[in-house]
Amino acid sequence: MARVILLVSLIAVFVGTVAPQSAIAWMRVQVPLFALIWDSLDALLPWFNPLHIILYAWVAVLVRVMTPRWSSWLIVLLGSVFAAVSETLQLLAPGRTARLSDVFNDLLGIAIGLILVAMIRRARPPRVDASN
Repeated sequence: MARVILLVSLIAVFVGTVAPQSAIAWMRVQVPLFALIWDSLDALLPWFNPLHIILYAWVAVLVRVMTPRWSSWLIVLLGSVFAAVSETLQLLAPGRTARLSDVFNDLLGIAIGLILVAMIRRARPPRVDASN
C-alpha cells in the first residue's frame, strides 16, 4: 500500500510540474481559498513556495519509511535530481517557467521530511523483544 501511495504522490508532483498555466488558473478560480493563501504567501515571501515544500517533504517521508536502508544523503541526491528535472520540464509546459528558488524549496521540503522521520523514530520507545 505504501508503494501505491508513493507512486500516486510522484505522479501528482509530475502532473503538477507539467500542467499548463491554464490548468493552474482554473484551480485558482475553483478554489479561491487556495488562491488567497498562495497570493498572500507569495507577496510576503516571494522566494517561498509552500506547495513545493509540502509535496517534497511528503515524498521524502514516504521514501525514507519505505527504504530504511538508504542513506539520507542518497535520498537528498535523488530528490535533487528529481527537483532539477521537474523544474526543467516546466519549460515545456505552456505558460510555465522554471525557477531555481523552486528547486531550493524542493530541497527544503526533502530536508524537512527527513528530519520529521528522524524525530519520530527517536521519540518512539525502543522495541522490546517478547521472546525473552
